[in-house]
Amino acid sequence: MVLKELAVEVMAEQPERALGELLELIDTLRADPRAWPWVADEGSVEEIREAWSALAEVQYEPIDGRVEIREIGWAG
Repeated sequence: MVLKELAVEVMAEQPERALGELLELIDTLRADPRAWPWVADEGSVEEIREAWSALAEVQYEPIDGRVEIREIGWAG
């Protein structure tokens, strides 16, 4: 429950323009999480990947049919 509250808080801090783009990007990566590049350090056991759009980026890990968001960013 704490993580869900934190996610809501982080998303609420994004500019309105960013929120729509980030949600669209998250929907896209949930549909095909392994289509984006692996960016984890060599030797890492985690499958860290990064997805991006024109102004937004999401760092995430596909785990057992779900997507764990690690970091979000906005370049606007």
